Amino acid sequence: MRDDASRHQPRKSDRSAVPSFAPRPSPPRAPPADGAAPVILIRTTSLDAETVAFGQALGHASGRPTAFLVDERKGPVSVADSFGPVGKVSLTIGACRGLGLYCPPDFAWRCGDYGLYVARHQHPDVEHFWMIESDVRFLGGDIAGFFDFFARIEADLLAGQIQAATPDWYWSHHASARDCAPFRCFFPVTRFSARALDVLLAKRVEHSRRLTRRLLWPNDEAFVATTLHAAGLICRDFNDFGRSFYDLKSFSFENVIDGHAFTAEAPELRMYHPVLFGEAYARKLERLNAPRNLDTPTKRRIRRVLSEINRRTAW
Repeated sequence: MRDDASRHQPRKSDRSAVPSFAPRPSPPRAPPADGAAPVILIRTTSLDAETVAFGQALGHASGRPTAFLVDERKGPVSVADSFGPVGKVSLTIGACRGLGLYCPPDFAWRCGDYGLYVARHQHPDVEHFWMIESDVRFLGGDIAGFFDFFARIEADLLAGQIQAATPDWYWSHHASARDCAPFRCFFPVTRFSARALDVLLAKRVEHSRRLTRRLLWPNDEAFVATTLHAAGLICRDFNDFGRSFYDLKSFSFENVIDGHAFTAEAPELRMYHPVLFGEAYARKLERLNAPRNLDTPTKRRIRRVLSEINRRTAW
């Protein structure tokens, strides 16, 4: 699980000459006829060949429109030479501030929900948005069947590991309030209703105007789960429906899967994260094995004070 702040460090791609773990081939399907087709967003910092191939294969297999949600704070990101133009949603500080959002220096990693608000603003008629991180892989079973199954599920949030946040989780204190308990989820694969995104954006903008909230700004997993539970919206875990689409070993922040050696087979579709290659895999493995020292004693005291102040105010 993502119980520290290190997951918000930039991840550089090293995917030269790597195998492509696209979804199992299936005939392309048309989007469901009832309502606007959901959009699948691939969250990424690059448009290298492996990422683009994964996104295009996912769109083809699922029959859903697919776009790349790209961190372009430092300028436009070009697509790999072997591909033509791709659908893209650009995450920039200007786009986020234009929506009234506070943008801490690490917002592109800390606040994965920001890209969803930009996409919602650009595509107001879309009823649901999937967001899938570029180091996720789906193996086993029919990818179209996965999306068709969840198309029938009424939920404002679909995510993994939805649960009450305990005090030992790093981000729990960032979501303290007098009128709700902190919750958490896991962000590599999510689906949001348009209604949920409107509620979340309004709350982020409200918090952006409050100093003590800005000084203890929650990450995406704490903010989203806490806000939607407090609002009484429908939050469902992917594993709530009589079968397992993930487990805590293969879909986790506390593990890493070597993409070069990844040969998992399963009779039913399962989600895997993170699947990394080459130097990216080595860096992640090194971080997992390194001693963790997230805060100085002074920072911990400041965080406790701010958390106690926020605990006396409404979320």
